[in-house]
Amino acid sequence: MGTAKEKGVNPFHYPEYLLEELPNMNNTKIEDLNQFLPRSPTLPEECRIPNKTK
Repeated sequence: MGTAKEKGVNPFHYPEYLLEELPNMNNTKIEDLNQFLPRSPTLPEECRIPNKTK
């Protein structure tokens, strides 16, 4: 969670998002998992810390 916070990711909403989304994945290619990393620009806004620079 330390890395997530450094990347501007909310330490409460991010794990919740992961637990909701990862079990629904049909494909486990590494490339597909990249969308869930803290640095991913595709994370929903509720997973981000407001006004945190990347």
